[in-house]
Amino acid sequence: VPTRKEFIEARKRAVSSLMNLAVPPENRLAIFHTPRLVANMVRVITLDQNEARKGCCAVLAQLAKCKENRLLM
Repeated sequence: VPTRKEFIEARKRAVSSLMNLAVPPENRLAIFHTPRLVANMVRVITLDQNEARKGCCAVLAQLAKCKENRLLM
């Protein structure tokens, strides 16, 4: 059975991967339109108290660099 610490680490790695994917401008629109991804990042921001919260904010900031995404945000 995974422990809370393992879930925190897994979440942190997932957010870090999203951050790396959101850096290239050509990926931002596709990431933003991935079903439920933005909603789940907002949920992490709301519920998480650790590094994943800051990471999700950074991912959303990267995604907002795309004009099309900003209009929908």
